[in-house]
Amino acid sequence: RCDPYREPSPGAESAGVRRPFTLESAARMRRARGPLIVLLFVGCALVPRVSRGTTFVVMDEEQLLRSSAVVLVGTVTSIESAAAGADGAMYTYVHIQPERIIKGRRRLTKQLLVLREPGGSVGARREWIFGAPQFWVGERSLLFLSRNSDATLQTNNLAMGKYSLTIDASGRMAAVRDFGHGA
Repeated sequence: RCDPYREPSPGAESAGVRRPFTLESAARMRRARGPLIVLLFVGCALVPRVSRGTTFVVMDEEQLLRSSAVVLVGTVTSIESAAAGADGAMYTYVHIQPERIIKGRRRLTKQLLVLREPGGSVGARREWIFGAPQFWVGERSLLFLSRNSDATLQTNNLAMGKYSLTIDASGRMAAVRDFGHGA
């Protein structure tokens, strides 16, 4: 019979008999656990991690029109990605042939425009920005564009500034906005 309040005989622990649980043994366990928790916390803090997110407030067409430097209807002629800048950020360069300028300089209809959108893919490296617009060669779009600090153009508020122009089931032109996967 086992009496938890009786002291075990010497050498009993090695024979598989456990010592009774006491306040003293609980204190020893807490003291031993403290450095382990600190070590675990420090280890987690040193592990590199990247977490990014995209948040935006949906704008209607009137707000987009007011806040855009250029608004146009155009066709995508080519798309390319590159790592640029000192920070190595990835960008996608979207070449647009304007058909109609709604806001901005009228002379833009004669020249090819290049949009610089965040994210892209070069070789095995990919940088995905949730909420960034997606383009396809040959696609016609209604674009609300803003200027970056270096005067390049990009869609106003990421995918909010891009409407794909399609023909609906009744044969009418429709402008469709798609915020993309994850947005």
